[in-house]
Amino acid sequence: MTDAELIAKARDAAQHAYAPFSHFRVGAVVVAADGTQYTGANVENSAYGSGICAEGSAITRAVSAGVRKIDTVAVACIDALRRRGLNIPAQAVSHGLGAVFWPGRLEVLRQRPLVIVDGAHNRDSARRFRESLTDYFSCRRAFLIIGTSADKDVAGLAAEVAPLAAGAFAVQARHPRAMPSEQLAAALAAAGVKSEGADGVGQALDRAMARAGEHGVICVLGSLFVVAEAREHLLTVGAQESG
Repeated sequence: MTDAELIAKARDAAQHAYAPFSHFRVGAVVVAADGTQYTGANVENSAYGSGICAEGSAITRAVSAGVRKIDTVAVACIDALRRRGLNIPAQAVSHGLGAVFWPGRLEVLRQRPLVIVDGAHNRDSARRFRESLTDYFSCRRAFLIIGTSADKDVAGLAAEVAPLAAGAFAVQARHPRAMPSEQLAAALAAAGVKSEGADGVGQALDRAMARAGEHGVICVLGSLFVVAEAREHLLTVGAQESG
């Protein structure tokens, strides 16, 4: 299906929107990896707190049907804006999407060595991260720094990232819900990865960078509060020390 056909289908979905306050109806289509399409529309419902955006509605339908990988999302809001007199060129839309920045999602914090952080904290997201590391960075081996909250599937995570591990650090973040590093280390060991501990995310980063060398790759994975500590260490503390 072409982009124009997807937008047309999203526009049709917008006819089912419930927007009594903004009167701004939006439709969306998500396309799963197997080509199956799921539509959704925005809902404004202040009485029950069940408001949802169009793409959220479509993604919810897809996930409820068992979809775990979405390839395309089309939203009809751009055409709705144009009908209201706001002329948005297609080039502007393309530029805007290309400039999207999502901290903590396959985010590069440093080039030499290459430091990448991602909030992958379960089997599925870890698999997607491993695939992305290969596809976008041509990387098959990396030093791993892993930390999660106590309720995560660390066994599944460890199994997915084990083939990447040139070395690993199991860390416990400052967050009160953080999983003890010993529990993480046990999950990594069960997946065949020998890890070592560190006194926090920052120390693990310093050690990994020293070992990786200028051309190595370091990946910080797990819950977003672990990613946040890595960002804090490299972007704030590291900048102050170098200044």
